[in-house]
Amino acid sequence: GSIADASLGIDQTGTWRSADSAFMIVEYLFGVVFLVELLLNLYAFRWAYFRQIFNVVDTIIVIVTTLEVFVFEALALNMGNVSLFRIFRLAKLARALRIVRTM
Repeated sequence: GSIADASLGIDQTGTWRSADSAFMIVEYLFGVVFLVELLLNLYAFRWAYFRQIFNVVDTIIVIVTTLEVFVFEALALNMGNVSLFRIFRLAKLARALRIVRTM
């Protein structure tokens, strides 16, 4: 980030300085929304929820996201590269938006 830029003499004036905070808030927000959705689905459908493969994938994505955002980050643990799970979260969001659009 900015330390590396300063050491290279690259000045990035006019950049969005609070972007990290904004993206963190959005990540928390989506983490909570997806977790609540999972809990409501498990309450409503119980074990029948896991009969569809997409629901199993959604559950894995939500569990990994919850661990990454709320547990590992609080413990200052680094999970390494979790880009693949972020892509899955985007796919989950796109699927949810597609369902809402067809209603």
